[in-house]
Amino acid sequence: MITDLFPGTTLPVTELLTSWQFVAGTIVLTLGPTLALRRRRAALAALGAEERSTAAAMRGRRIEDRLTMVIAAAAAALSATGLRRVGRHQMGLSDPFDLLPFIALDIAAMVCGRRARRRAREGEGPGLSGVLFWVLAGTSSLFSAAEAASPLGALVRAVWPVLAAVLWELGSLEERRAARTHRARPDRRLALIRLFHPVEAVRVALLLAARQDLTQEQATTEIRVSRAAYRWYRLRRAQKAVRKAGRPTRWAFRYLETRADSRAQNASERARCADPAVLEQVVSRLQGRVRQAEWAGMNLSSAAAFDAMRGTLIGTAPAVPVHTGAAHTALPAAPTSAEEPQVDGGMDAPDNGDVLTDEEVQERFVRLVPRRRDGKLAWGINKCSRIVGIGTPRASKFHASQGTWLPAAVARYDRTAAAAPTEAPPEAPHLVDHFDQALDLATPAPVPHGPRDPTPVPPTAQAHDDELLRSGLTGDYQLLPGSKLLVPTGAGRR
Repeated sequence: MITDLFPGTTLPVTELLTSWQFVAGTIVLTLGPTLALRRRRAALAALGAEERSTAAAMRGRRIEDRLTMVIAAAAAALSATGLRRVGRHQMGLSDPFDLLPFIALDIAAMVCGRRARRRAREGEGPGLSGVLFWVLAGTSSLFSAAEAASPLGALVRAVWPVLAAVLWELGSLEERRAARTHRARPDRRLALIRLFHPVEAVRVALLLAARQDLTQEQATTEIRVSRAAYRWYRLRRAQKAVRKAGRPTRWAFRYLETRADSRAQNASERARCADPAVLEQVVSRLQGRVRQAEWAGMNLSSAAAFDAMRGTLIGTAPAVPVHTGAAHTALPAAPTSAEEPQVDGGMDAPDNGDVLTDEEVQERFVRLVPRRRDGKLAWGINKCSRIVGIGTPRASKFHASQGTWLPAAVARYDRTAAAAPTEAPPEAPHLVDHFDQALDLATPAPVPHGPRDPTPVPPTAQAHDDELLRSGLTGDYQLLPGSKLLVPTGAGRR
């Protein structure tokens, strides 16, 4: 009999197992958790991967919080034994008033911890509540250790409040990070590994504080490009110092140049100057540093100086466009948009000798400046400087040496124009020699003399003006006062 296995029982086991109450309780205890587990799995399956990860993180955080509360309660109970001894021995309190030190310290620490935890959920710092939490936990640990009879006993009593405080602070830190991740921008956060380059990390942090629209990666790129341009500028200064140094001190400046070159190479490597886009940004910053004094001293009485300076900026002015045969002598208009090539807007701006190469200047001379019948340039130094876009000293050099370079430049220009595909472009007005045509218009052809009309009849003024308009010479030539001879516009002016 089964009842023999359980002596002293008044109810047979078979009767217990066959009762409807036992069967119903077994069914409820079995099917209830099973159905709840299946519903939970179905709900998780309906969620996405990110939502499942978030739900798992929240579930794990709740479990950790509950375990932390259990450990904190056990640590508080162990600390209460020491604080009760402090109340009885040191303060002369009797039961139940010996619990007051425990309530004043550990319960107050729990209240401050709860307040700090609420601030952590909002993504804020612990504040004064977090500071008081650690002060009260440390005081409780010290008082509990003071009642021990040995150093080992003091260590055993002191560890429990500190352990509970550490676990509570770890939970607050997790909630604070989660709140800041959802509320703030994680792309603006500097990783701890950046501290291996502390100077750059400080510069990036300062730039992030000044520019709220930048990410951490963009701020790092900006700082590295700026430092590369600065190191290149220092290298230029060192090279200039070496050229100006005398023989006794040149070795010292050579050493400084070598050191500046090494630092510039390191900065270029960190900025990834091998990328053409990054290299353009670095050179643009370098131009700003080199020409800073020139830009600061430009003429501010009109906008022409600013337009001229803007046309020489690196990064916005492309190379000289290929000649298509459409020559012109009028000054180009300012660009209408930021995407339009700004070299046209700065064609009449003098440069500092570093913007245009000699070949580009020669090409502009041939394309923009008319020539006389003997092959020389028809314009003076100042006008050539303004039209070509170079400084007056450089225009003077090209004027003085035009017999050397001008024939070769004209031949090269003619070969480029001849090699251009499609239909031939119209002949440029400034390349046509109008001297003979102007002389023919100024000196009318003689009318055959007859016996009845011995004197020639000159053309009327209206016919002369109509001829000028048909020939298109009114824009480049004018009548010489007192005669009908055409001369270039502005001739004789100083």
